[in-house]
Amino acid sequence: MILSREFIRSICENKVQTDWEAASGGFPDFLTPVTRKTQKKNEQWLDEMQQEAKAAGKNRRKAEALMRRFLREEPILGAGSLDMDTLQSFLTEMKSFQTQCRRFDAAISQEALFQAFRNYSVYAVFLIMNGLPQHCHPAILAYSLLYPYTDNVLDSPAYSLQQKKEFNELIYAGLNGRRLPDASPEQEKAGRLLHMIDEVYPRVSHRTLYDSLLLIYDAQITGQRQQDPEAVLSAADVLDLSVYKGGTSVLADRCLMPLPLTASEIPFYLGIGFFLQLCDDLQDMEEDLNAGSKTLFTLAADAGERELLVNRMFHYLEALFSDSRSLFAGGEAAVSFFHKNCHTLILSTVLSIPQFFRSDYVNQSAAYFPVSASYLTRQSLYIRSTLLPMILSMSDQENPPL
Repeated sequence: MILSREFIRSICENKVQTDWEAASGGFPDFLTPVTRKTQKKNEQWLDEMQQEAKAAGKNRRKAEALMRRFLREEPILGAGSLDMDTLQSFLTEMKSFQTQCRRFDAAISQEALFQAFRNYSVYAVFLIMNGLPQHCHPAILAYSLLYPYTDNVLDSPAYSLQQKKEFNELIYAGLNGRRLPDASPEQEKAGRLLHMIDEVYPRVSHRTLYDSLLLIYDAQITGQRQQDPEAVLSAADVLDLSVYKGGTSVLADRCLMPLPLTASEIPFYLGIGFFLQLCDDLQDMEEDLNAGSKTLFTLAADAGERELLVNRMFHYLEALFSDSRSLFAGGEAAVSFFHKNCHTLILSTVLSIPQFFRSDYVNQSAAYFPVSASYLTRQSLYIRSTLLPMILSMSDQENPPL
């Protein structure tokens, strides 16, 4: 399948944007409330698990037994809805991913490692949803690591817009099979990562994948306008950029799976990519405001308008999953697991940045989260937006041998 820019942009504009604009701005009354009694019970369980994890130390047998219990019973992400074989395979490949990341770059920062983990975890969940076995191959490792290294340039104020554009053009050259000049550590690492993708999926036989990767960097170049404090962008402009940038990044995850892409799947992956982009923008709102970056949330006039955007995220997500459930061979439990965690991601973000919303809205949202807002704040390093960091925080392989 050929993924041309025109074809993908037409779906972004005529499907994804249209669905977003049709989504309600009312509070999502379809969420299930959580009683304070249940929240306290969940908090006590999490505290006990952390204490047991500390007591287990580096005892591999105890740590693995504790990990299995954690996956079965953990109350926030609900991984226990998946079968234990799937969870064990998921954990095994996550550990393999961590080991391979440190082999690629022994000096990788914890922040970059977490970002790569998050990228990989999305792919891993897609495998579960599609009924495919877990497999951390070098191509998905390389794709997951590309973002931390390219972000060192693309999101850094130390580089000018022209330098960022030139860096993206170098990535384009690499995706088209031309050698990247080793002018900087970031370029050298990017070149190695692109070569790793090509070793698993040669570009001559995997046109769709390389189309998707080229689309990402086209979106990155186009999206640089959002970081320009002098650029004049309307909400409609920002929506267009956000859909294209977020959508293409997740479409590439799908193209990295060992399963041919079908036309009927494309709207879902573009749509969920846009949703995850909105989640990133919500999480980064304070940083973006300080930097003058333009997102739907930084353009919002006040807290009330931001609340409408968050509500719309919930309703947009419901329509997206309702339209797409028949696509997945992994079963209802796998799809529901991902769907539930999208809700968790929105709610946890709202509760972590209450200063950007009215207190009544924060309190209303808190009534639907498995633990209290105060507990979430205290445990912010433990409770993350993806399952992986929590798993690794309890793993006896936190620093695997190189």
